[in-house]
Amino acid sequence: MIRHQEVTGGLQLHPLDLLIVDDPTADIDEGRSEIHQKKLENWFDSVAIPRLSEWGACIIDHTRWDPNDLIGQILKRMATGDPNIDQWKVIYLPVMALEEDKYPETEEEFKNNLSQGFYLPMRSEGDALKRKPGQVLWPWRYSQAYIEKTKATIEAKSPYTFASVYQQLPRPFTGGLFDEVDIKLIEEAEVDWTWNWVCYIDVALGRNKRSDFNSALIEALTPAGDIVARDLLRVRELKEFLKQLKVKMLFERNKKVIWGLEDVAFQSLAFQNFWNDPKLANVKMMNFAVPEGSKVDRATNLSLRAKEGHFKLVKGTNHHEVVRQLMEFPFAAHDDIVDSASGGPFMIAELTKTKHLEAKIL
Repeated sequence: MIRHQEVTGGLQLHPLDLLIVDDPTADIDEGRSEIHQKKLENWFDSVAIPRLSEWGACIIDHTRWDPNDLIGQILKRMATGDPNIDQWKVIYLPVMALEEDKYPETEEEFKNNLSQGFYLPMRSEGDALKRKPGQVLWPWRYSQAYIEKTKATIEAKSPYTFASVYQQLPRPFTGGLFDEVDIKLIEEAEVDWTWNWVCYIDVALGRNKRSDFNSALIEALTPAGDIVARDLLRVRELKEFLKQLKVKMLFERNKKVIWGLEDVAFQSLAFQNFWNDPKLANVKMMNFAVPEGSKVDRATNLSLRAKEGHFKLVKGTNHHEVVRQLMEFPFAAHDDIVDSASGGPFMIAELTKTKHLEAKIL
């Protein structure tokens, strides 16, 4: 029996020998909605898969709107290396064949992509149809000239959209302020904890949809002129963010970090109560006026440093979030991490003006 029904509904047939999940997301807004992503993942785990027979097959086919969509969640599970987790067969057919250097060369690079919700075959495999770089998928239906024109038109506004819709890769390799090659990843062993560390705290306070996450990224300017970033904290709910921020502030290796906050956020009741905690009495804090210029202006300064090889990111449990948002900016829905990352150099510049890197203990 063949049956069709809307995704997220109940499945009455049991067991299923073939389950096809076809395009369960309507558009980019729904695709990037955390509520929809969670609802779809829960439906897949609790309704769809339990209806599948032991020898049944499941096919999932949808536009890759976001790294956390259904396919992205499955890829991340595959990256764990747990032998009991299903290892899916992935068929990757971008509209335009990729350049050879875009494919991962090592198993570590391959798994790193999976852990971020992306799939790219190994370089030794290359394009599934053995196309030359740039060659289109269906030339007798969509010509090379048509696809190239479409790409140029869409990327003029949003490289992310072309990468997602046409390349099935919800991240652009290039097109924003930051390219993937600009962000140098380093090991924690390469970090000198005696550097002068600062942290620009970006607080949402309900200002708009683009700033609905609270973020804090610790950074330092090294003697070699590099900006080194580490230990991202990113939480949506302010109360929980402050709870985790307090723990981070009291870490031994963060005792000398200077924490920065815009005047508007510092003057809020939530932060006034936060700083009244006696456990934070020796934490160094500076508050300052909102930096001049737009978000893009401030991020551009950091991107120029990155393109010269002077922005480094310490590998950690969530460094992928930093890479992802930097690459998507300014086209993506959120910019809180970018604000925190570009705020660190601003803090360093402000402190340098006073000819010291010590802040008044508040």
